[in-house]
Amino acid sequence: TVEAKATAQAQSVAGLIAVLSGSGTITLADAVVPAPGPSIASTAITPMLAHKVRNQGDEVAIALQAAMPDARADLGTRTIPFSIADGVAKLDQQLLESPEGIVTSATVVDLTTFAIDSSWKLAAVVPPLPPPPDPIPGWVAPQPKAPLPPAVVVYTGNLGALSDSAVGVDASDMQRELAVRVLERNVEDLERIRKIDEHRAKAERDRRLAIEAERAAAAAAARAAAQKPPAAAAPPPPPQPELPPILPESSGATGDGQSSATPPATAASPPTAAPADGTVPQSDANAAQAADATAPEVVPSPQPAVRPQSPRPRPSQARRTSSDEVMRSLGGYP
Repeated sequence: TVEAKATAQAQSVAGLIAVLSGSGTITLADAVVPAPGPSIASTAITPMLAHKVRNQGDEVAIALQAAMPDARADLGTRTIPFSIADGVAKLDQQLLESPEGIVTSATVVDLTTFAIDSSWKLAAVVPPLPPPPDPIPGWVAPQPKAPLPPAVVVYTGNLGALSDSAVGVDASDMQRELAVRVLERNVEDLERIRKIDEHRAKAERDRRLAIEAERAAAAAAARAAAQKPPAAAAPPPPPQPELPPILPESSGATGDGQSSATPPATAASPPTAAPADGTVPQSDANAAQAADATAPEVVPSPQPAVRPQSPRPRPSQARRTSSDEVMRSLGGYP
């Protein structure tokens, strides 16, 4: 919807429009016009930031020129004031903003010829470097920078044939600044990669140290377990005294060196008196037979032969009497 109020004085209609002066408004509702939006410039510079396209010559202008046929600017619902002076209507500057860039437009219409000249300035915002994949202590994201100098897209044509309007692009200022920003971005990217490598190297060292500490702790625990005394066990039984061998009486010699064939009588079984007629009682005979049957057979051990010793002759001495001892004590007897 267009509303305008203008005045002029002239002698013809053509002269009247030529000197027309006034003002008005254009009200738009959900309007979308074939013009560049804020994302166009960001799309054009992304390949150069990713080093897919070399930033030289007119690469930015060529990329913008290729994107113009499909470009759409969403003006939405708004009211655009304009002024009329000397037959020329000039629309107020319009602003479109987004995180990807800023677009400002200025449009002039010659009411006598209906020629249109619309200029759109595209200021792209260079996206910041992405954060590291792993959190890095002390990492500080670079500060956002101002948008690039704008590239200028100019539409020239006629209101009756807007689709045939010529499109001109000038991106020289943007491309020069973009070359500087690419170098700065490369430096920031190298610094980010360096910090990522340092963080990963530190994490690897910490991991190795932790593994070595675990191994050392396990080795220390194993040594401590090996050095720990065993649990208290029951004391061993005391050693039994070794008894001397028992020599059988039948093969040994008596204390005076002479053999004895008669065994000594034991205290446990006192000898039983034999009857006067010389016969052995029946009970004693049976007991003797049972003892001989149950007692183990004793094999006499060989004894070394004992050489009989003849008594040494004692020297003969005169026997002294008591009187001799008394005389010796008195000194009168040698």
